[in-house]
Amino acid sequence: MRHTFGKTRTSEYRVTWVNMYFTIFRRCFTIGGRAARGEYWYFTLVNSAVFFLLWRADLLLHTYNEGLSIGLLTGVFAAVVALPQFCVTVRRLHDTGRNGWWILIQLVPIVGGLWFFIVLLYPSQGGENRYGSSPLGNTEQQLDGIGVRAEQALQPDASNGAHNGGE
Repeated sequence: MRHTFGKTRTSEYRVTWVNMYFTIFRRCFTIGGRAARGEYWYFTLVNSAVFFLLWRADLLLHTYNEGLSIGLLTGVFAAVVALPQFCVTVRRLHDTGRNGWWILIQLVPIVGGLWFFIVLLYPSQGGENRYGSSPLGNTEQQLDGIGVRAEQALQPDASNGAHNGGE
């Protein structure tokens, strides 16, 4: 099936980086639940890249205010993404089993920001925690299923007594 930008020939939408970004953005007012590591870092890195590009545009368009250390375009963008970034960060903390109030640990000079960064790198807690089910599904159960299928594939075929096609 041949792909065009954002759609296939059969008009089915395929996942693009733009679709993923706006899917995350649609949950911008939700602090309940959990956000997987990839969801958080994808949103954060895209926001950082856009912020950098807008900062460069502010410098070129002379809309950067050195006294405030922000430009018109970067200021508007920061205002738009501040709440969604906060919410996805709280959901990411939930995914590691921590309360959203842990976001305040960043107020502790040097150590707080470093600890917070490390926590955001932690993998998701498997299964359910007090904030909901894992955004990745039950990985442990999925891995068990893979192990069972692998064992079945290696066992002799019971119907004809042959072991992996041998005679």
